[in-house]
Amino acid sequence: MAEGSPETDVIDYRAAEQLLAARDPRGAVKLLDSVIARHPEHTAARLLRARAF
Repeated sequence: MAEGSPETDVIDYRAAEQLLAARDPRGAVKLLDSVIARHPEHTAARLLRARAF
């Protein structure tokens, strides 16, 4: 599991939101996978990842 700071995870989550809005779901999923790996309890990240699919 990759190391990351809480700030990095927030940045990755927000970037994934922007990628999804820009119609790049693969990029969003790639970012969200690392956030979910570090924080499996993060429901919002899981829901955003589901939307990307």
